[in-house]
Amino acid sequence: MTNGEKQADEILALQSIFDQKFRLMN
Repeated sequence: MTNGEKQADEILALQSIFDQKFRLMN
């Protein structure tokens, strides 16, 4: 895995976590 792929993976993970929290709050 390249650095770029690793970063994109982390960003996707953060986005999904944020999305879940956002839905729980609403």
